[in-house]
Amino acid sequence: MFLVEYQKEFFGKDQKAVSNFICDFIQDPQREIQEPYFTISEFTDYLFSKQNEIWNNNYDKVYQDMKRPLSNYWIASSHNTYLTGDQFSSESSTEAYVRALRMGCRCIELDCWDGPENMPLIFHGHTFTTKIKFRDVIKTIKEHAFVTSEYPVILSIEQNCSLAQQRKMAHAMIEVFGDMLLIQRVDKNEYQLPSPHQLRRKIILKHKKLPEIEEDSGSRSADETDNVRNIPKEGRLYLLDPVDKVWNLYLFVLTQHKLMYKPDPDELRDDESETHLSRPNESVVNKVVNDELHFGENWFHGKLEGGRDEAEQLLKAYKHLGDGTFLVRESATFVGDYSISFWRRDRPHHCRIKLKHVNGITRYYLVENYIFDSLYSLIMHYRQNLLRSSEFYITLREPVPQPKKHENQEWFHPNTTRDQAEAALLHLQSDGSFLVRVSEYSQQTSCSTIYVVSFTAYRKVKHCRINVEGRLYVVGELLFESLVTLVNYYTRNPLYRNVKLTFPISKDMIKTMLKKYISGTT
Repeated sequence: MFLVEYQKEFFGKDQKAVSNFICDFIQDPQREIQEPYFTISEFTDYLFSKQNEIWNNNYDKVYQDMKRPLSNYWIASSHNTYLTGDQFSSESSTEAYVRALRMGCRCIELDCWDGPENMPLIFHGHTFTTKIKFRDVIKTIKEHAFVTSEYPVILSIEQNCSLAQQRKMAHAMIEVFGDMLLIQRVDKNEYQLPSPHQLRRKIILKHKKLPEIEEDSGSRSADETDNVRNIPKEGRLYLLDPVDKVWNLYLFVLTQHKLMYKPDPDELRDDESETHLSRPNESVVNKVVNDELHFGENWFHGKLEGGRDEAEQLLKAYKHLGDGTFLVRESATFVGDYSISFWRRDRPHHCRIKLKHVNGITRYYLVENYIFDSLYSLIMHYRQNLLRSSEFYITLREPVPQPKKHENQEWFHPNTTRDQAEAALLHLQSDGSFLVRVSEYSQQTSCSTIYVVSFTAYRKVKHCRINVEGRLYVVGELLFESLVTLVNYYTRNPLYRNVKLTFPISKDMIKTMLKKYISGTT
């Protein structure tokens, strides 16, 4: 009667439909019977659920006056749009632009830096974020700019490129965007900004204006001025070796945009000793423990490559642990936020963990009246107290174990000894040949697993120790979420002097090289 007369929900005339509807809100499974009933709290949950949203669906479409000057409107904007995660070491991706535009953003950011072949790259400068091509980004923007909305898209350009590459950017945008690109006034006599209606399906550039330079005059041209700023400096540079913990001498060249260096050939040392990395500096460990407590917890799975789908696969794989089995991951939809994924009643569920900044400090919450100082505190609270939604209550119980993706990698050798690794690697002349194995010390003792990267460098075999701290893998002072992440990092960055992990050694290659080694010694 309440559904039909007050709520105007005419499915209330169907007794079976109403029974199923009530069961969705019942907190006690024993009352999920043919004729269920609400308690007061359950009825309140129903009243404040999505089934009773006050939002008028007539406003799902644009209903405001869109013919006023552009400055009269709030504009949905995105910062560091290209990033899929944090601003220090995450991946840059054209897909991030797709997501932002499809979510309704009308102002997106492009951080542009000089790239190879005189064509800019987009990434977060002076960090370890990956790079994407400027041309790939603008092609993606063209394809998705007006799928969700026909109103203009503003490209906020953070410009760090030389004038030569800025010219390349301009030509590329004219070529890719064509008539979409706004390059002149909409109305020659306009005295105010044009309206969103006038700018429909237009791409607008937001960029600092360059000073006017008369290149035909006796003063320096723009390119000459740019070259003066790029006069290189060169000399000798000492860098701390992450393996040997000694300072090595390099030759370097420094320009405005790049620092390039290489080992001083006179300073290469003849070192036959095994090189193990030391434990991370205590100050670094303490920083992680105090400020990022969640980072070392087994329930925190960081950035899952497969996002929500991978989280659901993990929950299904461990559903035998029961309702409340959970993991915490970085949100794929809301960059910078987190999500709790948990198992309940034979299916996965997901809750977004929201962030807010209060006096420069980040706070975490699911609902506004329960705000926590850290992600760790939030999860610990809901492992001891009910997590309450509009549909049910649940307590977070068993964490989903960390996936061991390294076990499927060709470079992982769980049963290869140090002697076998050295015998095989000694037959390879290429620096950067490598494999990852389990330390014989940890196999012989009851201590936590220790891994070792064995690799060739300057025609010698080196061994780099990897400690395991909770869910983290520690190399010197660097922390990694998985062995796969660690190896990928050192394929892009030097592990020893200027040697990167370049050529993975498979188990079949080990067998072949050991046979050659044995036959050679006999």
